[in-house]
Amino acid sequence: MTKQESLNIVLNCSKIYHKNLENRNVIFIYQKEYKKYDYIETNFFPTIFYI
Repeated sequence: MTKQESLNIVLNCSKIYHKNLENRNVIFIYQKEYKKYDYIETNFFPTIFYI
């Protein structure tokens, strides 16, 4: 993989992040054991990726 290809991947990911996740809160709910659930809440801030 060339440097330019790598850069294109990072830039494309940044655009997707901006479009789909930036400034949103998401909660992931998952099952730990039988009938026992847990969750993780996350915030996607605009400072993580720059376009």
